[in-house]
Amino acid sequence: DFLAALRVRKIPGCGFSSARKLQAEGVEYVSQLRELSQKKLISLLGELIGSRLYLLCRGQDNSIVKPREKEKTMSEEDSFLVSDNVVDVEFRISQLLKDLFERTDARFERHGDLPSLLRLTVRDRVAARKKGDQKNGYFSSRSSKQTPIPMGVFHPGEPKRDEKIIG
Repeated sequence: DFLAALRVRKIPGCGFSSARKLQAEGVEYVSQLRELSQKKLISLLGELIGSRLYLLCRGQDNSIVKPREKEKTMSEEDSFLVSDNVVDVEFRISQLLKDLFERTDARFERHGDLPSLLRLTVRDRVAARKKGDQKNGYFSSRSSKQTPIPMGVFHPGEPKRDEKIIG
């Protein structure tokens, strides 16, 4: 199970102080945390945190999940696996931006807010292959850059907005 290999700090509610106390007991990973009894955790960390960590490290969480009215992040993606020239890549990026504009327009209509940050993530599959990292190359060869979006860029109704940005 994926929790066992995680460090205890990855569990919500296990902060620096709790992790330090656990480390003094020789506990650094969730798998080790599971070996402690609930009574022992309560004696180390107190009733509230000890009881909570006892359940969470076993995958038990009764927290109420509150759905959001709107998505926090919007993205458009393309793997570009079949792109073999710059003209094709430029065209596909413009299509991604058009799709994103449609979604931001719809969000503006529903909620009245606009994005304020743009992030571009690039995964270099060629570099990953050269490193011989076929399995994890998708993640290890990733580079992200982000920038604030100037006011009005995504604003619906901006005359010729798409042409100004997409070209």
